[in-house]
Parts: sequence; C-alpha cells; structure tokens
Amino acid sequence: MVSFLDILPATIAWAGRRDCDIKTPNSGKSPMRLGDSALPILQCSELLPTDKSKQHIFGSHTFHEVQNYYPTRFMRTHRYKYHRNIAYRLDFPFAADLYASISWEGIRNKDGPIMIGKRPLKSYLFRGPEELYDFGKDEEEVKNLASDKDYEDILGECRGTLEAWQYQTDDAWLFRDGVSAVVMESYIKQGLKVPDRFELDLDNPGTKNVNHWQPPKDNIPKSKDQKKPAW
Repeated sequence: MVSFLDILPATIAWAGRRDCDIKTPNSGKSPMRLGDSALPILQCSELLPTDKSKQHIFGSHTFHEVQNYYPTRFMRTHRYKYHRNIAYRLDFPFAADLYASISWEGIRNKDGPIMIGKRPLKSYLFRGPEELYDFGKDEEEVKNLASDKDYEDILGECRGTLEAWQYQTDDAWLFRDGVSAVVMESYIKQGLKVPDRFELDLDNPGTKNVNHWQPPKDNIPKSKDQKKPAW
C-alpha cells in the first residue's frame, strides 16, 4: 500500500539519488522519513508479502478551516479501516462550502429520512470514539464494527498499531485520560500516573487500582518472520 509519505522517497529515487543525499541546510543531515519509495513495486500486479511491501497506511485529520475542529487518526489495511476520533463528543463538522451547497440544501429539505450517502444524518454527525469497517462486507463504511465482539482482536491490533505510529511521530493527539500522553510524557517519567483509558472517568477519576499508560512498543509487523497480524 502507498500513501503521501511515500511520494518524496519515490521522487528522490526516481531522480537517481539516495534518500540520505538530501540534507537540510541548518543541520547538514538528512531528516528521518517514514515513507518508502514506491518505485520497486510499481510494476507488480499481485499482493506482495509484508517483507516486500507494507500492508497498511496511516492518515490524520485535525481541522478543516479553523472552526471545524475534529481530530481523527486512522489506519487502513487491505481489508479494514480503523478510526480513532479524539473529540468524538463534538458534532462531525460541516465545511462552510458544503453547508452552503445546493446539494446539502436539497438533501436537508427532502421528504423522508435524511441520509448522507447510506448513513442516516444522525450517525453521520455523531460518531463514537472508535470506528472499524470491514471492506470485505461494507465497502461504503456504513456499519461500525468497533463494538462487535467478533472483531475484538482486529480492533485491538489496529488500535495498538495506530497508537504505536502516533507515539513514533510525536502526535500530540495521542490521548489518555483526556489529556495528551505525548505532552504528559515528561511528567510520567517523573512519576505521574496516567490511567490507560481514552477519557477521564467521571465516576472513578482516581489513579489507584487502574492500569496506567506506558509508551507503546512498536508492534507494526515488518517482516515475514514476525507474527502475522489478524488484519
């Protein structure tokens, strides 16, 4: 699978240069790039093994126009897509141009249930803290499987892989107990205990007798010798 992160490494390779040849003026060093050149796989017509090509990509969205704040982080594999909606208690925002569009004006004034694609308007606006979709059964991402017990292992692996990526990239929206775990890490090293949960539990806000967050280990499979992920 290929994402925007792979475009620059591919361009550098296409120009006949090595990734380490490109250095910044200030440091004189080549910055770390998490993407891979896609040139070696461009002519491939079949799915490659994990040691030849990555089997997942990551993405992020924080806001569209400053007033439309809705941070989400996601990962996608060939079969599944997982979203972590950090500010899920907010309505999913309408961009100004979409809100003012003739299309939305027609949709909101039609007779019968209001749908956005195949989603009811309510489920479009109000989303849970996690979303999981199975492209093998639901190409249009309508049925959220995050609470489905049959997908519990898939959900856990996707969550862990995404959080490892967030930690690796110093993502300030890696949240635990309602705060940024990345921002809190210096305090954690000094002994602060941050409960390992997405939000502050108002019924049990204490830090005793609960699991505490620790920096995630990189559990992103990199070679055929590692355990094959459930996804």
